[in-house]
Amino acid sequence: MVIAQVVAAREALDVSTGRAIATCIKSFIPYVLLLATIEALLMVFM
Repeated sequence: MVIAQVVAAREALDVSTGRAIATCIKSFIPYVLLLATIEALLMVFM
């Protein structure tokens, strides 16, 4: 999933590969944290 984001960001934003990787990793970390939080909350209530 991150690889597809890097390719899309590189093409859409017209930036270098390194900057696209950094951007995608920065956006992927909050996504994973939010997903883990929601999953933990759902496990508590089940």
